[in-house]
Amino acid sequence: GAGHGELLRVLPPCRAVVVIELDPQLASGLRAQFPGVIVRQGNALDLIDGAPFDVLVSNVPFSIVEPLVFRLFGLKFRRAVLLVPSSVRERLVEQKSVVGLYASAFLRVESWEEFDVAHLSPAPETALSLIVLSPKTERSNIEKLLFELYTQRDKRAGNALREALCRIKGWTKRESEAVVKEKVSEEIRRETVPQLSSSQLATLVEVLTPCLQDS
Repeated sequence: GAGHGELLRVLPPCRAVVVIELDPQLASGLRAQFPGVIVRQGNALDLIDGAPFDVLVSNVPFSIVEPLVFRLFGLKFRRAVLLVPSSVRERLVEQKSVVGLYASAFLRVESWEEFDVAHLSPAPETALSLIVLSPKTERSNIEKLLFELYTQRDKRAGNALREALCRIKGWTKRESEAVVKEKVSEEIRRETVPQLSSSQLATLVEVLTPCLQDS
């Protein structure tokens, strides 16, 4: 959320600025203080899909940071600069969580740095990081697998994996299904894609890497 407009005061010149603020009173105050800015009042997760942007600068509530990252998967933009808890940054960079593993297929971490919380008032107790993300345009085969899984969230993992291998390797459905049954446990195959845990996703990456090596 844009809050009282602290970030707006330090933004470089832009062709157009759109801000999202949940609180109606704060949104009204922003309209009065920044007449050249488009202010949309509501939940960022509900409004971001309908607010095309080139660069996103965000200091949203920590509780919606990961849902916001998931929203970025399907959007077209040049760069996103996010202030996030350092624990979230670790999960994204080190790919040790569901959001981190899927993010590796959609987003490139351009840079990150620790943020001095003394710049904020009141200063949070949580360690923070500033992270810069951009859409990924080239993917390894493992990243393609994660991309295919995420875009087939309405299926069971076994079926989604079969379709993914057909597309990535050019195998027939029979060939792909044989590999999935050989390499992937029945427990994981029967899960729906949204139910897959970080450990199950990591297991899929481990067992399927040998047959997905980029040529």
